[in-house]
Amino acid sequence: MNRVHLVNARHAVLCLLFLGSAAVAAPPPAEYPDAPPAAVPGPVVAPTPAAATPQDVPAPVMRPVPFAPPLSPAPPPPRPLPPYPDVKAQKNLPLLQAFLPSLRTLGADEGVVRFALVTNDVRGRRPDVITVASTTARFEIRPVSDGFANNLGLYTAVLPAGRYHLSAIADRVAFRWIDFNAAAQGGLGSFDVRPGQFADLGTLMLTPNIGAWLIGRSLDITTPPEAWREAAPVGEKVLAKLPAGGSWSGEAFQQRWFEVNLERGPVGLQSLRELPDGRMLAPSALGKLLVRAVDGTWSTLTAPRPWPLLWATAGAGPGEYVALTEWNRCVVFAADGTSREVSLSGLPTGRALFVSRSPQGEWYLAQEVRGALRLYRATTLDAERWDEVGAVQLTESLWSGNRGAWALDTPEGILLVQGSKGLLRHFRYATRAWEDHHLTGNRDIQSVDLMPDGTVSVLTIAAGGFAGMFSGAWVTRDYGANWQELNTGYTVKVSPLVVSGDGHLLQAGGVFGESGIKVSTDSGKTWQQLTEALPVETRLFQSRQNGLFAIRRIAEVHDVLLRSPDGGANWVYEWSSIGRAGIERLLKAEADKRAAKAAKRAAAKKKQN
Repeated sequence: MNRVHLVNARHAVLCLLFLGSAAVAAPPPAEYPDAPPAAVPGPVVAPTPAAATPQDVPAPVMRPVPFAPPLSPAPPPPRPLPPYPDVKAQKNLPLLQAFLPSLRTLGADEGVVRFALVTNDVRGRRPDVITVASTTARFEIRPVSDGFANNLGLYTAVLPAGRYHLSAIADRVAFRWIDFNAAAQGGLGSFDVRPGQFADLGTLMLTPNIGAWLIGRSLDITTPPEAWREAAPVGEKVLAKLPAGGSWSGEAFQQRWFEVNLERGPVGLQSLRELPDGRMLAPSALGKLLVRAVDGTWSTLTAPRPWPLLWATAGAGPGEYVALTEWNRCVVFAADGTSREVSLSGLPTGRALFVSRSPQGEWYLAQEVRGALRLYRATTLDAERWDEVGAVQLTESLWSGNRGAWALDTPEGILLVQGSKGLLRHFRYATRAWEDHHLTGNRDIQSVDLMPDGTVSVLTIAAGGFAGMFSGAWVTRDYGANWQELNTGYTVKVSPLVVSGDGHLLQAGGVFGESGIKVSTDSGKTWQQLTEALPVETRLFQSRQNGLFAIRRIAEVHDVLLRSPDGGANWVYEWSSIGRAGIERLLKAEADKRAAKAAKRAAAKKKQN
């Protein structure tokens, strides 16, 4: 299996650990190797499965170090830490908006800078504001890649000549932001902007790790030139006339264990998909495709570029897989483990989000483009022409935000779901015709899922509700012709309910710290608490042959995949983005925090009595 290493002898990925505005510890000296985190006992559910997972890194073997003779050369001293900027002073600097080079003529004391940022959190979005700081001002840089990519942002700005540090990253739509502390800014390094010149800073990568994020810059991870041309064609013409100049000043401080983190495996889990023979696919970040074999063992396939994978399915040949990644590209994984990128040049500029191959051998691809989710058809992935088959619209609401759209493959065809007015459009392969239905009352849909038995489950957007508050749960067994509303008793529901392998209905949810899974064995008439082991944000996935799976998020950035062999009552560990030991540490911290809160409440109640 070919592996693309982000760090090698020729081009090192330069990185730094940071956690919000908290202090960043200095790395150990270079002569001391970093060991994987030790296991900490915690409330991990059920026993370890028989098959080992690729993330379970064994502890290093400790061997005695032979006595070195006096004349042996001394080890090199640790590298000095880089100079840190004055972050406190930065907060008092004026905050200005950076212009795009296409908006006005470049001033005599101004230069242009551009960079790409990959956020390795496939359920997130690319940041919409990057703040950089000099000694005199801060500047907000906004992306030029709106609508083209989800996790890959392209940023270009006109800045006064000078030296800058990366100060903050923010997604103001999702209310997520990170302020860099002094150690983070100093460790990542500074960059220079020169008058009348253009500096390409390459690619930055933001990756979740245990209790923090890793930010790094890379020399060997490049963004395709056509991506820049598509995102900002006028700006690219301006840059073509400027001489190259300015870049990162000096070498950033490199922490060796960042390399270890990247090599251990993928991060971020987008979804699960079961193939007819029982294999399961899980696309994730860093260009990693997780494959679960029929015997329950996991393996990892690596794409040529470490961009997030958004969707995966079976390929045309035996043992092949196809995954979609950013910027209208797909990756074909061959049966021997090698991979190659395929440019979907026959499609218009947009975001490819779904791909499937029909029994007749035709490829169907859903792409977000021009305010709609459009379905296209072609005979091959690299076809020069894709024919549009149909579409559903994307809309927005002042109160509830985006009205999404989804593409799902059914046993008979493809289902397009429009969030606005609850429109379901089912395209059947056999007839090549559409059947359109609306959710009862034309209610808006906030999320949708398709069960192996063909049941479609949705959550509706409630008036005045947000983040699953007061949303309604509905199911249809005929692709929208008839609907049934189900009252599960949960106030907050994050994902649609699931039909288990034995026909029972399961709903994950909760409110105010009381969460878990409820089950109905009588088609939704009555509900009982099945388990309280899983938090409200847990997402459930039912497979045909492998039981029930759950993806839950820990510490807001880490995913852990669990499997239930008995319909949701008990769970076993399958995989996590930071390995079993790391997840156990976080689970123990969660349990300790809950216990401390419970003890505090009990003490307060005792004091009142």
